[in-house]
Amino acid sequence: MKMKNKEYENTQKGIAKQMLPCILCFVVYLIMLLGVLNRSPGFTDESDNFIGGMVVASGGRMYRDFVSQHMPVMYYICAVLKMLGADSVYEFRLYFYVVLAVMWTFVAMHYKRQFGQIASVETGVFYITNLFTFYTCCILAEQVQSICFVVLLMEFLLFAERKRLDWNNCVMISGAVFLSFGAAFVSVFPVFAIAVAFLIVEIQECIRKKYGFLSNLEKGLYFFMLFLLNQENVHPFMNLTTIYDKDNIILT
Repeated sequence: MKMKNKEYENTQKGIAKQMLPCILCFVVYLIMLLGVLNRSPGFTDESDNFIGGMVVASGGRMYRDFVSQHMPVMYYICAVLKMLGADSVYEFRLYFYVVLAVMWTFVAMHYKRQFGQIASVETGVFYITNLFTFYTCCILAEQVQSICFVVLLMEFLLFAERKRLDWNNCVMISGAVFLSFGAAFVSVFPVFAIAVAFLIVEIQECIRKKYGFLSNLEKGLYFFMLFLLNQENVHPFMNLTTIYDKDNIILT
C-alpha cells in the first residue's frame, strides 16, 4: 500500500513538473497580449469577423445569411467566443488573446526539445512584441496565420536537418496548412513557397544518396503543381473558390 502511495505521489509530482513550464509560458504570453488590449475602434476585417461569428453562433449559415469575402476559420473562432459569453468588442478581444496564448504555448512546448526551451518560447515573445506596431488590438486572420507559418518554418528547419518526416511532423504541417488557408486564402502563396523549399531539400537529398528521384509524397505534390499550372485547369480550380447564392456572388 505504501509503495502504491509513493508511486502515486511520484506520478503527481511528474505531472506537476511537466505542467509548470506550460502554465508559466501561458501566463507570460497572456500578460504580454493584455498589454495591447483596449476598446479602440478596430480594422474593418475585425468587424466582419464579429458579425460572422455572431451569425454562426445564433444558428445562421455562413455566406448565405451574411455577405463576406473571407475564409471561414475566423468566423468559427468568433462563434465559439460568442458561445463562451463574449458580448462586447472588449470581451471578444480578451477571449481571443486567451486563445492566442494557448496556441503560442502549445507551439513553444511542442518544439522545446528540438530547438531548446529558450528559443521556442522566445519565438512567441518576439511576435507578440511586434504586435505593438500594427492593428494590435484587433481579431484578425493574420494572427492565426503567423502562428501557422512559424510552425511550418520550424518543421522545414527540422526536415532540412533530419531529412525525414515523422507522423507528428505530418500532423503539425497538415494542421498549420489547414488553419492558415482556412483563415485567409492568400496563405496559399507562403504555403506554396514552403512546399517548394521542402521539395528542393528532398531533391538534394535524393541526388546525394543516389536513389529514387522523389518520394511518393513529393510526387503527389509535383503532379498537383503541374495540374494547377495547366492552362485548362487553372480557371476551373479558381472557380471552386466562388460561392453563389440567390442574391449575392461572394469571392473567397
